[in-house]
Amino acid sequence: MVLQKSDGRTSEESCSPTQPFIEQQVPLEATSLAPPRHRLTWIIHIAAFSISLSLVLIAFTKEPSALQCTRQLSPYSPLIEDGLIKYDSKDFENEFEKPSNYRGQPSNLTEASWKALWETPAIGVPRDKLELLNKSGPGSLFPAPPASDDSAGDTFAALVEVFHQLHCINTLRLEVHKNSYYDHFGQWPDGSGPGNEAVKKTHIDHCIELLRITLMCTSDVTPLMFIDDPHAFQGRTPDFNTMHMCRNFWEIREWVENMGLPPLS
Repeated sequence: MVLQKSDGRTSEESCSPTQPFIEQQVPLEATSLAPPRHRLTWIIHIAAFSISLSLVLIAFTKEPSALQCTRQLSPYSPLIEDGLIKYDSKDFENEFEKPSNYRGQPSNLTEASWKALWETPAIGVPRDKLELLNKSGPGSLFPAPPASDDSAGDTFAALVEVFHQLHCINTLRLEVHKNSYYDHFGQWPDGSGPGNEAVKKTHIDHCIELLRITLMCTSDVTPLMFIDDPHAFQGRTPDFNTMHMCRNFWEIREWVENMGLPPLS
């Protein structure tokens, strides 16, 4: 006997095992809640693209560090490779007649101050870095003396350029003050006494040329202002106290002193 639907109740036929209520409803719910597979794939792709784009934008908009800029704009140097170079904004203290340990007539103080600037050991440059300095090969380069902790010894001797430049400035200074130096110390500065005039002039010419090349290469474009002074020549005086971004010279010198090679033979 088959029951008929009455008083809102379901008939036995509608509840038959062949068409259960649960089996009718679950597929409908699953269809409405679960996205198609291809839609899920697109969502994953869009999310991955958005993340990648964000990372690229961050990389392009992030300001490079001072060390990154130094490595980008400077030739190879062991000091740069070690991450030693730092920068600090400073105003030059350079009034026209401002006293300084490096100015004026030679004395024990001036000579000790200048020697503390430029007298430093050579450093070693590894063979595999020579190409970064535009050196084609080590054939004619002077080998570094082997250090106690360096069994390979596959390095070559080099001066750090700033100390060579300071040596040249000191050479010009001693030539200007050679007579005063003799009066104070009773002897001529190295290379500045009588004799060897041709060698001395060549050395001085070399130093002048080095400083010219260096200044033109760096081409400092910092504005040098004028001070309005009606009593001065032409009614103005240059303000030599210019602002500059300076490297950490004394830390550079300390590194060279600590990491330098034994005396060259």
